[in-house]
Amino acid sequence: MVSQKVTIIDPIGLHARPASILVKEAKKYQSAMTMRYGEKEASLSAMLKILSLAVSEGAEVEIIAEGSDETDALAGMIEAMKSNNLI
Repeated sequence: MVSQKVTIIDPIGLHARPASILVKEAKKYQSAMTMRYGEKEASLSAMLKILSLAVSEGAEVEIIAEGSDETDALAGMIEAMKSNNLI
């Protein structure tokens, strides 16, 4: 298992458009990917679960990848978030 904490900078937080980007990126890998926000956790392969976290601008979240390609999965997710101005 690998993880990294990041801060959301999107002024609207994690709404539908960025959530769909996260789902698309998560589905590229075999590893299970989750996002932890406070005491809640959601699979990054399920848009509604991501939206249920209600992550707002300035929130610190932890991205977790666990599986055979976890290092690549985490790096890919972080890069997707950076390139879409989420973090």
